[in-house]
Amino acid sequence: MTRVRGGNFKFKAISLGKGSFQWKSMLLNKNSKILSVLYNQANLKLVQKRNLSKGAIIKIDSMPFIKTILTNQKSFIDLLKFQNDKMILLKLLNRGLLIARITSRPGQTGKINGVIMEDHDLKLFFRISRKMKKLIPY
Repeated sequence: MTRVRGGNFKFKAISLGKGSFQWKSMLLNKNSKILSVLYNQANLKLVQKRNLSKGAIIKIDSMPFIKTILTNQKSFIDLLKFQNDKMILLKLLNRGLLIARITSRPGQTGKINGVIMEDHDLKLFFRISRKMKKLIPY
């Protein structure tokens, strides 16, 4: 906790293992474990250091979402209905992971909120990651 101008306080996140993530098309919001940082638009060195900042693309655990989908029949039917449209997302779910984008500012608020990337965003991310593979030294 840091005191800033005006007597306010910032809650800086030094290291976080969990965050709250929202799956917009399924109307789900769950806490999930953060596995790794995949990409950061600000700087590629932030990926190597595993720094979490706004706009970073991260890999999260999908088990909380899978448990909710399997227990709720309506959301399971919705998932099957859009199966052809969301093939990439279903393949990631089978592996036990999801890809999300951080929407909060962890250095300011001290917590992580994010949005799970849907099919269109995932296609763009995979296209970018193929181009950047030559530049990333690991």
